[in-house]
This record gives sequence, structure tokens and C-alpha cells, in this order.
Amino acid sequence: QFDAASGRVDLDGAELSNGYGAVHYGVRNDTYAFGGFVSFDELFYYSGTALGVEGQWYLPNLVFNGSIGYTDFGDLDVSTTSASIDGSYFFTPNLSLTGVVTFADDELYGDDLTAWGIGGEYRFADNPVSIELGYRQADVFDDDVTTWTIGLNIDLGADTLYERATTGPSLNGASRVHETIGVVPVP
Repeated sequence: QFDAASGRVDLDGAELSNGYGAVHYGVRNDTYAFGGFVSFDELFYYSGTALGVEGQWYLPNLVFNGSIGYTDFGDLDVSTTSASIDGSYFFTPNLSLTGVVTFADDELYGDDLTAWGIGGEYRFADNPVSIELGYRQADVFDDDVTTWTIGLNIDLGADTLYERATTGPSLNGASRVHETIGVVPVP
């Protein structure tokens, strides 16, 4: 699996970019998936490399994901380790609600990080396009950080969101690592 994302952060009027690109390799059956990933992350002016393991567990109408990742920013001479777990409930095969919790032991921000979030995704009938909305809350430096996301996905080869989550490119460890390091600007 290959996945990537690019984003913009408005920091007091300054537009800064962040993004990542990742390659995943793993095994999957009807009950679970297990794999690993390597990703290259950009955080404003800095770049880093992440390694991690990830897994999924499939139940009727539920999909659980878990991952552990390590990211090294050589430009900053810092690293971070994070663990994330999320679960998606499928009201229909094309409508899901996801909750996520992430913990990080963080040299990047000088403090441990705890983040949680909730989001939903809807795929239009007989169409490969879906939209997603998300909310994420983190506590860093005793400050609250709030992130809102909106996304547009195009599925190639999966007929429903549930099918994509259980048989398609659905390993999300690299994405969770990137969300964690990009939660606030580098001091």
C-alpha cells in the first residue's frame, strides 16, 4: 500500500506546509491484517523518517486499527514515539463514524502528548467518491490544540467504505504518526 497527504497550517497568518508519503507492507485475512510502514514526513521546514508496525481487526460493522511508530527528525536532532488506536463503526457499508486516541512520548514538543478525535465518512451511492469530516483535540504544553479536517477520497477497486476498510488500502499507521507530529508547530 502507498498513501500520502499534503496539508497547510495557518499559524498567525503564516501559511506553512506539512505532508507525508508512506509505503506499507503486510498480510491480511478475513479477520485481521498486520504490517509495517516506512514514511517520509515534512513538518514545515523540517523533514523526518518514520518506521512503525500496524494492525487491524475486523468484526461485523466494526473495524479496529492500532499502530506504534517512531519518527526521527535529523534536522532538529529530535525523535518521537507514538501509539494510536481507533475504531470505526459502519452504520451502513457507506457511512462510518470513527473514534481515535493517540499517545506520544515526545521530544519534539518536550512533553507527553495525548490526543483524541472523532470523524465520519460518507460515500455516495454508485460512486467512488466519499467525503470525510474530522475533529481532533490534543493537550500540549498545557494548551488545548484543536484540529478540524475535511477530506475528499476517491476509491479505486472498492465498492463500499466497509470493503475498503477490510480488503483495500486501509492500513493507517503512517497517517496516525503524521497527525501526531503535525498537531502543533515546532517551537
